[in-house]
Amino acid sequence: LNTMLTTGQMEIQLGVVGRANSGVIYIDEINLLPDHLVDSLITVASQKYNIIERDGVQYAHPAQFILIGTMNEEEGELRPHFAEKIGLSVTLQTANDPHTRMNILTRNLRAKSSAPQSPKAIERDHQLQARIEEAQEILPQVIITKQIKKFIAVLCAQIKVDGYRPDLVILRTARAAAAMDKRKKIMTKDLLLAARLALPHRTRNTGLLAPLTDQEIIQAFWRAIETVGLELEDTKKLQQKSINAEQKQQKKEQKKEIEFESLGTKAGLLALFFLLFAYIVFEVGRYS
Repeated sequence: LNTMLTTGQMEIQLGVVGRANSGVIYIDEINLLPDHLVDSLITVASQKYNIIERDGVQYAHPAQFILIGTMNEEEGELRPHFAEKIGLSVTLQTANDPHTRMNILTRNLRAKSSAPQSPKAIERDHQLQARIEEAQEILPQVIITKQIKKFIAVLCAQIKVDGYRPDLVILRTARAAAAMDKRKKIMTKDLLLAARLALPHRTRNTGLLAPLTDQEIIQAFWRAIETVGLELEDTKKLQQKSINAEQKQQKKEQKKEIEFESLGTKAGLLALFFLLFAYIVFEVGRYS
């Protein structure tokens, strides 16, 4: 407005989405975002440009960005149509390892400090940047076979996931994982990683079925592998590893059940002992 009054020329000041073009927008507590902001973000993200209309002035600018959000499910869920637009999701557990917690403290203090990064941190960032740039060059060369596309379609159909976005997200994520590993072939581990990241927050059967747990996604993944008969370079090795992990988990659960039953038996015997003791005290008191 000041520029308009002093020079007679219009000057547009870009907002958050304008400044984030070709960058990242991070939103904490994304599930608590007001509805009108959610609608605006969805519109801009799908159109990849933003239109500013104010005081008779209309201006459009590019707005292509990566949206990263964090949330606590106990404080409220994401609106379904907003969750559907999110590509990948990760569930974080509180770390109980002292070394990990100390690293979190150190990084948090470093991020809020005005002191320059350490040479080691700068070198690590440069290596990651170089790795991403190399992966971007490899990405168009990653081969997508008909068998892989069929597997993704079968997986998403079998679990009755809503929409077609999950299929696309799994495919793109698997391609990116292969490129980051400097490969031009998608492997089973890429598809499994993609499925575990793309499916946990998806609604199913028009919202009538709850999203799958991580264990259910893994089980559905191997069922789809068997249905399609997909056999990549690492399929058998990864499948055996998954079976071993599942057996180990089952043994842990069985051990917990045995311990719980044992605890219940001990509690029952203890309760019976107290009942007998109370009965004896009662009988002694009655005859004394």
